[in-house]
Amino acid sequence: MKNIAFFIVVFVVSLAFSQKTYQRSFGESGDEIIYAVAESYPDSGLAYVGTTNGFTEDANKNIYMLKTSRSGELEWSFVYGGSDSDVARDMKPAKDGGFIVVGNTTSWGAGEKDVYLLKLDKNGVVEWAYAYGGEHYDYGFSVIQCLDGGYMVAGETSSYGRGSDVYLLKVDALGTVQWSNVYGGSGTDFAFNLAELEDGFVVALQTNSYGAGNFDEAILKLDKVGNVQWFKTYGGKKDDLGFDLLLTSDGGFALAGSTLSYGKGREDFYMVKADRKGDIEWSRTYGEVGFDQCQAI
Repeated sequence: MKNIAFFIVVFVVSLAFSQKTYQRSFGESGDEIIYAVAESYPDSGLAYVGTTNGFTEDANKNIYMLKTSRSGELEWSFVYGGSDSDVARDMKPAKDGGFIVVGNTTSWGAGEKDVYLLKLDKNGVVEWAYAYGGEHYDYGFSVIQCLDGGYMVAGETSSYGRGSDVYLLKVDALGTVQWSNVYGGSGTDFAFNLAELEDGFVVALQTNSYGAGNFDEAILKLDKVGNVQWFKTYGGKKDDLGFDLLLTSDGGFALAGSTLSYGKGREDFYMVKADRKGDIEWSRTYGEVGFDQCQAI
């Protein structure tokens, strides 16, 4: 198996606008892949989370997380997981200086695969960890800390709903479920990102249950307890996929992804700017004749 280590390039701009650059690699003899990075609070270091099979004797994956200083020096690293495969998909800094990590697990839980949520302290020590889901497949793709101190997870479920549906899970600060909801139609629908507003939540998703094409980008607006306030889809007759959501300073939203419906290539960047009600203000494609896919904004 080819050995792949974390390869991190970080640019730090000082107040004097001088630029410092460093490169670091982290890992063992297997594969280490990073999925999320965040600035730590209050020391302005960096935390990284992903997966590894380099620290175990079998081929199962585990969650791999490490923390560096502002200059890139390793402060700590940990591997989390059980006897089967456990992977992380997203991580955010918590208000107490720790971290919240979401992914999925086959080591614990009720089903074939469950949402896995871990709360870590500032030193990477597990404060609590829970698996959520039903008897089939349940995934956690994105997590945020809410204004009330709890956490919200967005992902996908085949344990509940009518097929493969958007799965939202709201828990308190200790991981106890406050509410969970499923959204979707007869096709495949899953959430890839979410954000909290003063009056509720917005969830960015991909859907082939609704919209104009096979897959479309979509935004779902919810109140504080998960009731739908509005739902908008974006795209044409072919596949239009979303990968990231940004709240804009005017109260609207920006979506980043890829399109086969528009543009001049086999796949192009697809950018959508919507107002606070989800109505399109503009959309653009960027790319050439080959494959161009935007993963983050």
